[in-house]
Amino acid sequence: MLWSAVEETGQAQHTDIFWVSDHGQRDVRRNISLNVLFAENGFIRLAQDGSVASWDAYCLSNGMSAVVFLRDKENLSLQKKVFSFLEKLQAEEVYGFTRIYTEEESRREEHFGGSFSFVLETDGYTSFGDYLDRPLVRDLSNEDYRFGAATHGYLPNTVPQPILLAKDPSIRKM
Repeated sequence: MLWSAVEETGQAQHTDIFWVSDHGQRDVRRNISLNVLFAENGFIRLAQDGSVASWDAYCLSNGMSAVVFLRDKENLSLQKKVFSFLEKLQAEEVYGFTRIYTEEESRREEHFGGSFSFVLETDGYTSFGDYLDRPLVRDLSNEDYRFGAATHGYLPNTVPQPILLAKDPSIRKM
């Protein structure tokens, strides 16, 4: 209908139209701050005021996924220790993630790589926070997009895919 209207004006040869959609968001039922557990298990050491004094592993929220950074990414002993800790959490099936990707797996399978060591993928209803202190599970809040009742930051194949449709005289045929 839109293109027909453009043609009726006689401007089709001078008009570019692009339709773009977002993939939307997924509902969230809870927000878990895994750094609380990292601190309680010695991967993060806190100063008296509650700030980070030093750290070996840190979990950074990406909404419904999280990336885990290691202070020394090349330290194989630390990699194994953190991976083992994450596997233990995952096996308990209460900490909000169903998959642990190594950076290499994430790069190969999802085309997502970087200076992180691991990616944690949501169980489908949990988002991740960056807090260091309890409570482990926080109330949902719209103050930060990652902690609201719905958010982004999950595998793209779990929701409808966004679209891009284009029509104009200057788009090259493929």
